[in-house]
Amino acid sequence: MMRRRSLVCVTIAVAAVGPPLLAQPADGRGYLEFDGVDDVVAAEGDFLSPSMTVEAWVRPTKLDPLYTAGVVTYGSQTRSSFDFGIGQASDPRLRFFINYGQGQSTIVGTQPVAMGEWQHLAATYDGHTARLYINGELDAERVLGAAILPSGPDALLTIGDDAPGASEFVGGSFDEVRLWDVARTRQEIVDSMFTPLSGDEPGLIAYYDFDECGGQAAIDRSPEGRHASLGRTPSRAGDDPKRETYAPSRIRCIELGSSDPGETRLVVGTVQEQLGQINAGPPALGWHAISSRHADLHQRGSFACDSDPGLPYVDSETFLTGDDEITLDNCSSAFYRVPFEMPPVVGAAEVFGVANASDLAVAFVNGVAISPALTAGDAGALGTDRSEDGHPLIGWPTADVFFTGPVPGLIVGGTNEIAFGVCSDADALEPAGMEFGLVVQYECLADWDADGDRDTIDFAAYLNDWSARDPLADLNGDGRVNTMDVTVWLNTWSFGCPGSP
Repeated sequence: MMRRRSLVCVTIAVAAVGPPLLAQPADGRGYLEFDGVDDVVAAEGDFLSPSMTVEAWVRPTKLDPLYTAGVVTYGSQTRSSFDFGIGQASDPRLRFFINYGQGQSTIVGTQPVAMGEWQHLAATYDGHTARLYINGELDAERVLGAAILPSGPDALLTIGDDAPGASEFVGGSFDEVRLWDVARTRQEIVDSMFTPLSGDEPGLIAYYDFDECGGQAAIDRSPEGRHASLGRTPSRAGDDPKRETYAPSRIRCIELGSSDPGETRLVVGTVQEQLGQINAGPPALGWHAISSRHADLHQRGSFACDSDPGLPYVDSETFLTGDDEITLDNCSSAFYRVPFEMPPVVGAAEVFGVANASDLAVAFVNGVAISPALTAGDAGALGTDRSEDGHPLIGWPTADVFFTGPVPGLIVGGTNEIAFGVCSDADALEPAGMEFGLVVQYECLADWDADGDRDTIDFAAYLNDWSARDPLADLNGDGRVNTMDVTVWLNTWSFGCPGSP
């Protein structure tokens, strides 16, 4: 059922809006393209605050024909805390309203949002007055005078649709979505609208820059770490926005996941029995490999954990029976070992990804843990968040995005291995689903001129920097720029850039 709203007549005080800026977000990396049919980005968490600012760069190409198309909203289909969107196609003015389904108060803009152009859109509310901005200029203001109300346990932050389960989508491009727990001034909005944030600015409670070049995660760069999923689930589906880039770059993504055939290894036993094994240093130590199986390891009782069904690649859906739940006593834990090849020399690299619900897990890069180690207390406190150094423990009762951040020195030239150890609660029930999807994002030095292609022009670009004795040309790390570095670079160029740009 769509969220129907009556038209609202409002009294507004307006400051003149100047000519549209010829602008686009200044980060120069990635953005998301929404099809306007079903694409959405969703994040769990409590985004409620008495005062607030919501900002986004948007290039709309398609709006709902009848109802407000959502840019950034927080709530459920039946009630929401705030909705920030663009009116129907025939009246594309900004809309911002609070407390839908529970005494709605609304402000409507005066200027139409331009179609097919990048614009910076913002709404602020200080608990009394709401204001709308287009490209940093005040478009409208109105006294709403009500407190922003909670919208229930099913509330989601939704980007690109007006609410979870609604069908009031914005088609077009999105970037630099920011939420604050303060009502920012016009000058504060203008001062930062063209500048990527560091993520630790005072008052920032969510920041999605969409600069990941692959995977299902939209990383929240704010201290809150409420990462979002492309689409409504962590698994790839038809409602996922498409990743795009402003210009080519050296950044490449290698996507890895538990659905890779031939890389599954099981560990048999309950949580308490496995804690020592899961945390036992390099993952090859103490973990018993018994069979190669598919992502959804927690099979029904169709076969025992120590039996081999005679198939090299098993889809657990083949074995589902009864209701869609599975007991975890059968195959209660697993680890995955996924090898991948990198160029001889690798630029800056980081790892992020999505983990399944209701499991506890740790991840290793080349034998080094990049997530907190499990403890016996974790096994008895499933559902209680815990993190170390800003990295959450992987896999709580919601499908979690985890972000390991930069891993300097861990991703190396040549063969690498990511291992993912999963430990399930043997007394719980869990729907079948993916275990994890990981992305290794790195700077590929073979594309030295960062034009997106590996070609002969890269030779000239590297040799120019090498001739200038640029420290970046010291690829073997010996502190000197000499002929040895040329050999290293030629090997790197010959290997190329695995993964997607």
